Amino acid sequence: MLFTAMLVISIITGHSHSLQAASSVGKDTLTMITSPDYPPYEFYDTKGGNRQIVGFDVDIANTLAQRLGFKLQIMESDFNGLIPALQANRADFVMAGMTPTPERRKNVDFSIIYYEAKDTIVAPKTSDLKQPQDLVGKTVGVQLGTIQEQNAKKIAGKFPGIQLKQLNRVPEAIQEIKSGRIDAAIVEDTVAKGFAQANPELEFNVIPSDEGSGSAIAFPKGSQLVAPFNQVLQQMRDNGELEKLATKWFSQTTATDAASTPPAKSGLNLDFRRIFPDIPFILKGIPLTLLFTLLSVFLGLIWGTVLSLCNLLRYTPAYRLRYLSLRSRCINFYPQLRRLYVRNHPGGNTSCR
Repeated sequence: MLFTAMLVISIITGHSHSLQAASSVGKDTLTMITSPDYPPYEFYDTKGGNRQIVGFDVDIANTLAQRLGFKLQIMESDFNGLIPALQANRADFVMAGMTPTPERRKNVDFSIIYYEAKDTIVAPKTSDLKQPQDLVGKTVGVQLGTIQEQNAKKIAGKFPGIQLKQLNRVPEAIQEIKSGRIDAAIVEDTVAKGFAQANPELEFNVIPSDEGSGSAIAFPKGSQLVAPFNQVLQQMRDNGELEKLATKWFSQTTATDAASTPPAKSGLNLDFRRIFPDIPFILKGIPLTLLFTLLSVFLGLIWGTVLSLCNLLRYTPAYRLRYLSLRSRCINFYPQLRRLYVRNHPGGNTSCR
């Protein structure tokens, strides 16, 4: 009897939290935006012919949406476009292994930390690049907009001579290392592990750091989703769910499979599925584009008509200038002509109509 009562209370409480979260945003579907180039956090799984975004963050997001009663929609973007997407209200939250730095906190709100990680140096095994000071005189790749980019800039400031190369995606950095265009890359340890296992010629070494780092969920400023998300994350941490998911995705085999995803095909590599989530925003811009087009046609029609009339009436600007110039010359020459006439015809009439 007591167990039944507790179960009923639990169900009612959970349901009330779902309703509270849903009413806070006024919709039943939450849109998560991520950068699916960061295995095993998020990446494209092409096995079985289905190309879908999977990973550690996606599993956590699915659990959050299930517990809070939302349907989950996933969009993608380059990492440096994630926070601007939140600010433009294109998404409800970001999950992309993002570290809640003080700079980012100025623009978005964050959940509690749900996973801790460390930075590493990824380089060929024969390069002997193991410590930050070893990178002096080398070109080092970093993913644009990440905490690794910020940390790399700090390292470059401490050890002059390190040249940084910003790249949009981590797989690009790995390919740049393998092709010899850069010497090393600074990548998070869990991600580096997978790429090192998938590419035996590479190794990674942890960079010692006194600063704490970790991953958190980002929300638009003032979002009412922060509190319910934190509650579920804390429950997942306390009951061991986060640890189980970390074991699932950060194990050696899973990380290797994620990092060994086939590279994109050469050529244009057009994937129109990437723009599907942006179609509503594209459609919103069509009326404004048509308005400017019609306005341009209207003004062009008026200006063309004026020029045509001027041409028919021989009232072109050039004609007007020639007329004024000739008139000015006549006016300036008249006094001289008048004095000459008086000198040659004393007493003559010099009046004119």
